[in-house]
Amino acid sequence: AAVLSFLLYVAVGRPGLVPEAWSALALRGAFLGLLGVSLGLLSERERQRRQEMAQLNQDLTEQRERIREIVETMQDGVIVLDRDRKVTHWNRALEERYAVKREEILGRDLLEAFPALREEGFAAFLDQVFRGQAATLTLERFAHRTLRRGEVILNVKGTAMRDPRGQVQGTLITVEDVTERVGLEKAMQQAEKM
Repeated sequence: AAVLSFLLYVAVGRPGLVPEAWSALALRGAFLGLLGVSLGLLSERERQRRQEMAQLNQDLTEQRERIREIVETMQDGVIVLDRDRKVTHWNRALEERYAVKREEILGRDLLEAFPALREEGFAAFLDQVFRGQAATLTLERFAHRTLRRGEVILNVKGTAMRDPRGQVQGTLITVEDVTERVGLEKAMQQAEKM
């Protein structure tokens, strides 16, 4: 439509054009028309891609939220450390069980936040996890003195988190408190001895 308007303007506004000029104008008009159609198609394709990207972003956000909800509702404690061993995630189970709010721990080095871990030999376990020598490392019946709740017995699993190149970028640590179970086992053993 814009090309036809242009050609009409030229025909009315410049009536003395020679036939050769008309063919050049017609060729230019056809080129501009094709260019306009092409730009319109590209614009439509760009609009569709933007819609697709917006949908993918929404899906990704929803998926992240579902994963966060799953981690938050787990009975076991979940700790995520970045490559500098700073805590990036501390789930609700840890907050409730050990009375340490995530605001107190996020962004801090795990061993600095909990000095007893270093004394108890947890640093060596972390070193092994960060070296990524095994898919998952397990530390069973680990005796730990918590900041606010006293002595506990833990089963701890550490998994190195890798980037697409295979480089360790952090670690995922799950913490199962087996204090009660170990106490019951000891009580049963004592009862059997009597």
